[in-house]
Amino acid sequence: MELLRELIFTFITNFKTRAILVEILVSLIENTNGHLNKISIDCISYEEITNKIIQVIYQKCPKLKYLKLIPIISENITEFENILIKCQYLDELFISVDNLFDPRELFGILIRSPIGLFKLK
Repeated sequence: MELLRELIFTFITNFKTRAILVEILVSLIENTNGHLNKISIDCISYEEITNKIIQVIYQKCPKLKYLKLIPIISENITEFENILIKCQYLDELFISVDNLFDPRELFGILIRSPIGLFKLK
C-alpha cells in the first residue's frame, strides 16, 4: 500500500477505480502530475467522499474532460463547485447525489459550469 502512495504516474491520462481507500486514491491522483483527463470513481461510501478527493481533483487535474464521481453529498457541494470552476475542459459529468441533496442547489452550480459541459448524467 505504501508503495502505491509513492509511485509517480506521469503519463496516465485515464483513471478508473472501484472501492479504493481515500488516502490511496488521493495519492494516486496527486502523482499523475496534472495529466489526467478522465476520472471514474465508483463504490466509495458516502462517508468516504471527503473534501480531500474533490480538492485533489480540482487542484491536480486542470485538463479533466470526464468525471464520474459517485456519490456527492450535500456537505461537499461547495468543494464540488470548485471542480466546475477550475476544470474548464470538463465536457462530461456523471454524478450521483444523496437523498438530502437539494436539486436546486445542484442546478444553480451547473448553470455556472464550463461552457463545454455538454453531457450530464
